[in-house]
Amino acid sequence: MLQLLLGAVLISFSAVFVKLAQVSGDAAGFYRMFFGALGLLVALSGRAALGRAPEQPKGRELARLLGGGALCGLFFALDIACWHSSIHALGPGLATIIGNFQAVLVAAYAYVVQGERRGRRFYFAAPLALAGLWLMVGPQWESQSPAYRAGVGLALATAVFYTAYLLSLKRTMTPERVGRVDSMSVVFVISVTTALCLAGLMLLRGESFAVPAARDWLVLAAYGLFGQVFGWVLVSRGLAKVGAAMGGLLLLLQPALSYLWDVLFFARPVTPLELAGAATALTAIYLGATARGAAKSG
Repeated sequence: MLQLLLGAVLISFSAVFVKLAQVSGDAAGFYRMFFGALGLLVALSGRAALGRAPEQPKGRELARLLGGGALCGLFFALDIACWHSSIHALGPGLATIIGNFQAVLVAAYAYVVQGERRGRRFYFAAPLALAGLWLMVGPQWESQSPAYRAGVGLALATAVFYTAYLLSLKRTMTPERVGRVDSMSVVFVISVTTALCLAGLMLLRGESFAVPAARDWLVLAAYGLFGQVFGWVLVSRGLAKVGAAMGGLLLLLQPALSYLWDVLFFARPVTPLELAGAATALTAIYLGATARGAAKSG
């Protein structure tokens, strides 16, 4: 549980790093994946040097891993691009909470498409998510700038692309496709393919890869190592050791703390309605994340 808690705290700073780095959202995503891939490569090389390298897929399994990793990388690149742009428009807190609506979308996909049985809490998740969204952005919608409105749309697109990423990752990781593949190797493949997709997007948009100052290099390196490597390694290990309800509750720390950092570090103004909306949205995210566990327990 401690690993999951620490991982969620580390990941909660991801949006802060994006806000602090003086580069475009796409560039921040590219360097996150670049430094993350370097960190994972060092870790994998170190394990190999110590004789602890895991069994790697070969032949057809390797081809499936690379193909699945490329699809995951495409969806993750779109997710990162939309999320980072929404952070610049809405701030780290609101963008992250709305982006985490993926928990509700994944549960809905499993129910509608895969026919999985859902617990009663699932039926409250979607209405609560919509109510929370309205409380956070609805009352002041008419007075907000076009950039703010576009940011809300991008945050919702983040949830959609992150859902697609998670579903494609689950399919890629099935033992029938890639055998007993090491999760760190999968994350490395996804990091590389996501970086390539984001680099291609930057070239299409004519965006610069230049980083203004040494401070920004440090911010981006910290984002890559803490957001892409340490945080998610701790989360993946921690989730395997706790129940669905506890895991969903602890993972709520990520959007909740991102919202808190937005208020503390960037002096985000908050209203009672927005706070109520944030609390409602977080409740919906929790219900969506634990809906499957609720179904299993009756």
